Amino acid sequence: MVTYEGIALDLAERDRLVNDLGPHNAMILRNHGLLACGRSIPAAFQEMYFLERACEIQLRALAGGAELNLPSREVCETTAAQYRSDEMEGITALQWRAALRMIEGGKTDYRT
Repeated sequence: MVTYEGIALDLAERDRLVNDLGPHNAMILRNHGLLACGRSIPAAFQEMYFLERACEIQLRALAGGAELNLPSREVCETTAAQYRSDEMEGITALQWRAALRMIEGGKTDYRT
């Protein structure tokens, strides 16, 4: 496990991060935050968005102090398989367009 080394400017750190990431699209960096990637910008955005939301939800649930009701291993595996399905690319495209519409609804243009 790689520990936080400061701002990631050293190419050797890049190699260690890539090695730790392995075949996955996201990881949580100890004392540093989240890292996500994807085959496209929309896919990377979606990966980061849902990872950040999952972290936020988990923190809120843990702050409540009650025992958490976790889904079964089978449900988790089924959900992961659905997320990796061929249909996900179309869903990712829909979510990306929706995110852009939300951003573009503001008064300031995010592209300038």
